[in-house]
Amino acid sequence: MLEKLDTVNWSELTHAFGEASDLPILIRALASEKAHMREEALSVLFTNIWHHGVVFEASAYVVPFLAELAQNPDVADRNELLVLLAHLATGNSLLEVHEQIDGPEALENPELKAQLARERQWVLRTRQTAHKFVPAYVRLLEDPDPDVRAASAYLLACFRGEARKIAPVILRRLGKDSHPRARASLVLCLGALANGNPSYLQTFASIRKSKLPELVRLAAAMAEARNLRENTPIETLEFLVDVITTLDPLLPAEYKRLPWADGHIAGDASLVLCYFGPTRAAQAIPDLFQAINYVDAHSALHIAYTLLFAAFGGRKGHLWQVKELTDMQRLVLTALLDNDTVWEQNLDMSELLRMFGLPDWPDTLAEFVGQGGREGK
Repeated sequence: MLEKLDTVNWSELTHAFGEASDLPILIRALASEKAHMREEALSVLFTNIWHHGVVFEASAYVVPFLAELAQNPDVADRNELLVLLAHLATGNSLLEVHEQIDGPEALENPELKAQLARERQWVLRTRQTAHKFVPAYVRLLEDPDPDVRAASAYLLACFRGEARKIAPVILRRLGKDSHPRARASLVLCLGALANGNPSYLQTFASIRKSKLPELVRLAAAMAEARNLRENTPIETLEFLVDVITTLDPLLPAEYKRLPWADGHIAGDASLVLCYFGPTRAAQAIPDLFQAINYVDAHSALHIAYTLLFAAFGGRKGHLWQVKELTDMQRLVLTALLDNDTVWEQNLDMSELLRMFGLPDWPDTLAEFVGQGGREGK
């Protein structure tokens, strides 16, 4: 195992923090029998080779070893390795992630142009290397570990250029896998690859209406909305709203174990409502007011985004005037002002407000809606 690891000249490669000579130790630690060593190695690797969505020169060289470990049944936490591979396969360049390229005039700078070319080559090489192992990811859809199967489906969803080949494989596995998490991940993968295919859309509708576990039905509703957008049936919207307002602790806990989860189920499901368009999403505003009170700060921001999207018509960039505000818009802004959780990450909340052309700090926002005297949170 990992016999070729020392054939790479790691000291000549770089990652987020400089020379990549530490990577062999971290890669070997992923196969450790000690959980704390695996967890630490994975955490550091994420930081070094996929830093806030950015991939680096060394990232592509790590991919084959992650794929090798993920295929070895004696290695623990293989699902986590597959998730890292998914992030690497969809990573971007530093300049593009941090929006340091502002218009064509920026590329007139020779140094910036050369840096961007280098970074894009790293991105391309990393994606191409990850793509080479698609047959291995497909085989892992039949792994005995349901979390490995779920993570494999998550990873395969990254290769949308291969949708015509991968989607039929996913559909066949969907008919064979009975584990709720694995099955839900397969549905979400198919949703990412469906491209509006009527046959797949019928599959999603049938699953949503079935008596399958609610997690699987939720995945089908999300896949429907992703593909049908404004044409998604009202029943799908109602199903998602029921999920957002559920007080059953079992479904959120099970959802959080999916590789697709980006926080609390209510926050993720609220973002799906944006596919319906602002007018239809606005039907859920009262339910979102309820849900935002019991999620963490990260998921509260997701709900805040959906509230702003629904209330302000998805009009990003429009600079709103007080005289334009409707009663519902004032209600949404007041609810956000009164919610301490969304302001725990105040810079992110400020960015959301600016995105929708609104005052970006509690005191200025309070004055805007007629609640002067509020102090910054």
